[in-house]
Amino acid sequence: MLRRAGMLLMMAAVTILAAACDGKPALTGPGGVSVGIGGGGGGFNQPDGALLGNWRRTIFLLDIEGFPHSSETTWRFFAGGTAVRTIVARDLTFGFADVQVTDLRWTADATTVRVTFLPPASGTAEYSWRVRGDTLELASQPYIRLRE
Repeated sequence: MLRRAGMLLMMAAVTILAAACDGKPALTGPGGVSVGIGGGGGGFNQPDGALLGNWRRTIFLLDIEGFPHSSETTWRFFAGGTAVRTIVARDLTFGFADVQVTDLRWTADATTVRVTFLPPASGTAEYSWRVRGDTLELASQPYIRLRE
């Protein structure tokens, strides 16, 4: 019964939040974290530094038992080619959280950002990217600029 009430509450919240959008699909979670859709262009060497800054994407989901969870990914791109990726997975029913912080080096051109994972992680990855307004589309996933 409690699980069903929690699921109904979450569905009501998603419906209300979706209705409050101004024509752009978006969800807002705890602390004003938003998910939206955008596009545009830019690059590391451009004077506007479009990719620099803090970007966050939060998704909400229900597990197989119907319990709500969230996954929050924050990218912090700094001038000089360093970055930090933080992933927070939360169990919204019991309040547990798991955090993974990864240090990176990065370079970018007008359409692709290449990240190199620093120890203890390893490897490299390339992602398409573009920015329009306060939305970064990284590997076709929307992230909202954080004003911190």
